[in-house]
Order: sequence, then C-alpha cells, then structure tokens
Amino acid sequence: MKDLKNGVLNKNMRITFITSGFGLSGGTKAIFELANNLTKRGHEVFVICSLTPFIFANKWFNPFNILTKLLRLSKESKGCRTPVEWFGVRAKLLCVPSLDEKYIPDADIILATWWETAYFVKNYSGSKGKKFYFIQDYEIWMGNREKVENSYKLGLINIVNSNWLKNILQKEAKAEIEAVILHAPDHQQFFPEKTEREKTRIRILMSYRDEQWKGTKEGIETFKIIKRKYPNAKLVMFGKKADNLNFYGLENEVEYHFSPVKGDLRRIYNSCDIFLFSSLEEGFGMPPMEAMACGIPVVATNVGALPEYATDGETVLLSLPGDVEAMAKNIIELIENKSKRDLIMAKALKRIRNFTWEGATGELEKIFKKYI
Repeated sequence: MKDLKNGVLNKNMRITFITSGFGLSGGTKAIFELANNLTKRGHEVFVICSLTPFIFANKWFNPFNILTKLLRLSKESKGCRTPVEWFGVRAKLLCVPSLDEKYIPDADIILATWWETAYFVKNYSGSKGKKFYFIQDYEIWMGNREKVENSYKLGLINIVNSNWLKNILQKEAKAEIEAVILHAPDHQQFFPEKTEREKTRIRILMSYRDEQWKGTKEGIETFKIIKRKYPNAKLVMFGKKADNLNFYGLENEVEYHFSPVKGDLRRIYNSCDIFLFSSLEEGFGMPPMEAMACGIPVVATNVGALPEYATDGETVLLSLPGDVEAMAKNIIELIENKSKRDLIMAKALKRIRNFTWEGATGELEKIFKKYI
C-alpha cells in the first residue's frame, strides 16, 4: 500500500473485517459481499471471527454471566468455522482463538462490524490499520445500551448502511457518521427465472426468524386473513434450522425450506407470487431487495432502509409495523388486481437494478483511500 509507483499511491490495500461470527444473517451476508468485491478489486481481505465469546455485555465476576458465556461458547464457535457453506467467500476467512491483538494480522484498514468488536478495534495498535466501524443496526437490542451507544463514540470512522440509521445514531447516541452506503442484492444470484407455478393457488413467501421483532407472528396472522378469503392460498417460508419452529397454528400447512443457499433461494423466490416482509424492526431489510430482484411483488412494513430503496404504491406496498389488517389488505389488492401486481413488479425490478455491490464497494474504497 505504501509503495509509490509512477508517482501514484498503490491502490492495493490489506483490509480486515472483525466480525461476531460467520452464521447466516443479512448482516454477515453484507460483510461477505463487500469482502468479496474488495478482493476482486485486488485488495487482500481478511474476515475474522473469534472462537471464544465476547466479554463486554456484563462484568466477568458475575457467576451467572460466566456460566452464560460458557454455554454460548459452543453455539458461537459453530458460527465461526470454515468453509462457510451458505456463501461463496473469496476473501480469507480466519477463526482465531480470541480477538487478542496477537491473532490479528497487520493491515492498512480494519473494520469493526458489531458493537462489541468496536472495543477491540479501538484498542489495537496502529499496525492493524486505520480504524473504521461498519454499523448495520442500532444494536441496543443485544447489549447494555450505554456500552452499545458508547461504541459509536470511540473515535472510529463510522459508516452506516442507511439514512434512517444515520439519523437515529446522531440523535440517540450523538455519534458522528462519515458516510452512508446502502446494501444491494447480488444480481448474479437473484434474478427473474421461469418456473412452473401453481395456477390454482397464490403462493405467499415469508422468511422465518424466531426473534419477536422480526414479525413472524404478525406475518402468519396476516396470512390467516388471506387464507379465510382464499382457501387455496399457500404459505411458503424459508429460514434457519431450529429446534422448535413456531408457525402459530399453521404447523401442518407451511411449506418450509431450511437454510436455502445460492440458487435454491432464487428458485424459491421465483416459485412464489408475493413476498411478505412483516418485520417490526430492521437494521436494513435485505430480503425484500432480493425478492424485487427476482421480479416478485413485495408487501412490507416501512422499517429499516425499505423506504430508501422502495417507494410505497409504486415499487412496493408498505404499511406500519404490526398492522396485520393493512398487510392483508395490500396482499388482497395484489391478488385481485393483476395489472397492478405486474406494474409494481416491473417498476421494482427496474428500480432495484440501480443498487449493486460493485457500486457500494466503490464508495467504500473511496472512503478508505481518503484516510490513507
């Protein structure tokens, strides 16, 4: 990076992402997309996670916390292993014993990607790189609020994935934000594809998460309203494997796909008629982007960055979080008005093609170069 060639600073950089794990999630997917595209641009990129739990959520001397951390260890280590089966990572993945500095390679750039990792990055020496913080959510839902908000004010260069997040961090945490870089779908993976759809029933697709704020219960209650009016409607869901999947009374009626990856997920999107995104809160909200890229009309709540990449009534039908009746009304409108469904689908597909990981990576690269 520091070699001069023809009077110009060499563009290739060593870049390190410090993560909380490699498990399947939208946030991890975004990190991998950026890491892959930075690698394609000629940079040497490491994505690192720790095999041992973090320590900042509570005090170590609390016996209950020690037990909790030990119980979490096996789960967290499962989320930090290579290779990653659900994503084709081109960057270098490292599972290190801990996030102690001795395990972290020297670099030009280093990024925290979770509030607890920000404290580690803050304390690393300058040899680990210029310090950034890639923030994808207001993470008070998973940690002590004071410590979470302080992580945004450690002196790292803060980059966020949406304007709503920028606004809330500035208001609630008094944080300084360097830049907003919106996520994107992978257009090589998500695109319209001809499939044999059932002509006698409407297939409604949802993603499944067991966290209350993901709105799975509200989404299923919405589908129940649809089912009463259209008995042949079919609910299709995809998500991670879990010991106790809760379908809120529809256990025998859901077509469920466990952790679909790559082309499988695209085929699921394309096999359905409407995508329902019923989340109550979101850091960003990537599944609607993927559905739009596959040419599937979206009914969603106006959470996260959705209003920033989709327009209500034009490329998506939005409602307030938790408003089951409004979501059902929007779905019924699309079922009964095929011309509107087709128009929204066409406009959404055109709109979402403006968002690419190549473009997002280019913006991120410019920011890095600004500080080196």
